[in-house]
Amino acid sequence: VFFGGVLLLWQGEWKKMWQKFLLSLYVGIGYASLLTQGSVSGLFAMVVMFLVMFCLSASDGRRMQSFCGVVFIFSLACLVTRIIRHMYPDKISFHDSFMDLFTDSSFAIIVTAVSFLAWRVISYFVIMNKYPVKVFVITARIVAGVALGALAGYIILVVMNTCNPGAFAFLEGKPQFIFNEKFASNRG
Repeated sequence: VFFGGVLLLWQGEWKKMWQKFLLSLYVGIGYASLLTQGSVSGLFAMVVMFLVMFCLSASDGRRMQSFCGVVFIFSLACLVTRIIRHMYPDKISFHDSFMDLFTDSSFAIIVTAVSFLAWRVISYFVIMNKYPVKVFVITARIVAGVALGALAGYIILVVMNTCNPGAFAFLEGKPQFIFNEKFASNRG
């Protein structure tokens, strides 16, 4: 249901500004819940969804503008979670390497600034009718190729490390590189 809201926001499936505001608020709360509830598989799904949305947005300036807005809302959720986490450290009891990356590093600040800037620049290009389609299509192809290569490399490492534990010293103690009953599960 949450990812459906993200897709509706990305596609511009709203008629009035108050609907966009409520949908944005819903998506922001969903992102914050995803960050604080400890669903690694949900975070992986979100990253994959972002990659797909970026690649599908490349040829359409308005859709790329919406994509940057969706990423901006995610970064704001990371930033708000970071602030709450630092103000009330005992209120968020779940800690994970992915959550730490998104909410306890400079990631939230950097992505908020970059996504806002990208959203504004692309909005300008769309308004001026100068959206560089070819540049974004080429960039999307490069991003897709790198993502597929990284996924293939990750799968190869997981399979090799699962079949022959300890074969790679640099993967020692990293549960995300061993496929077992706890793989991508924070619920035990």
